[in-house]
Formats: sequence, C-alpha cells, structure tokens
Amino acid sequence: MRSRWFGLVVAALGAVVSVWAYGRLPETVATHWNLQGTPDGFSSRIWAVVHGLILANGLGYTVQVDRLLPVGVGLLFVFLGNYLTRVEPNWFIGVRTPWTLSSDTVWRKVHRTAGWLFVIAGIVIAAGAFAPRSAFMPLFVVTIVAAAGIPVAQSYVLWKREQHDRR
Repeated sequence: MRSRWFGLVVAALGAVVSVWAYGRLPETVATHWNLQGTPDGFSSRIWAVVHGLILANGLGYTVQVDRLLPVGVGLLFVFLGNYLTRVEPNWFIGVRTPWTLSSDTVWRKVHRTAGWLFVIAGIVIAAGAFAPRSAFMPLFVVTIVAAAGIPVAQSYVLWKREQHDRR
C-alpha cells in the first residue's frame, strides 16, 4: 500500500509542476540532447517526454543532461539490483538462462550475485557522470557488460557443478 501512495504523490507533484510551468514554457522546448549535453531535438511543449529536464530547460535553467542521465541510469540499476536479490524463479523477470530456470539453487545464487553487481554497476555509472566525458562511454559499456555477463557465466558454472555433484 505504501508504494501506491508514493507513486500517487509523485504523479500529483509532477502534475502540479506541469500546470504551473506550462504557461511559462516557449512553444517549442528541447526534448533530446547529444552526448555533449547540447540540445539537438525540439518538440512542442505539449509532447514533453523527459518531464523534469524539459521543464527546467524551458524555464531557462541550464540542464546538463550528459551529467544527469548517468545518475538516473545508475539509480535505476541500484533499484533493480535491490529487487533482483528477491526475485523468485519465474519465466519473465530476472537472469533467465536455461541453467537458472532448471535449478532453484542456481537461480538463488545467481540472483544474489546479479543483485550486488547491479548495485555496484549503478554506483559506478552514477559516479561516471562526474568523470571526463571521454571516459564515460567506455566505463559505461564495460560496467554494463560485466553486470550482465558475469551472472550468465556464473549460472552455467554453478549448473555444471550441480550436475557434476549429482553423479
């Protein structure tokens, strides 16, 4: 029940800010930024997708999307990592390899590892927002590949070990 209220409060706050800012926004606002943080896509204020950033930019504030976006992605990874440690075996959410799906033990161990890796990856990605721009993309790619690849490899190794122990 608490999470439903939180979502409603966030939605209501967003609606209030939108109503307040709408009249102050120009007819077209920035809705896309390149990797250097320069706006390179514009839309009508009615079609604003990245709500908070669009409002801030439209109201004349300097918005460094190239710095804010990694922080948001990092926080998303931290959230997903915390969630992954509690995901029960299923066919829809989680590290769904043939090996995790065939063993509850492998599933649990892999998701515990994946959860921690996603939290660490989220922290690294968010911290990468403050790294030099040229260093961010390689850091981002390596972090994502490691956070996704290690649990997949671990699932195979644990499953193979489990099969060997059954003999």
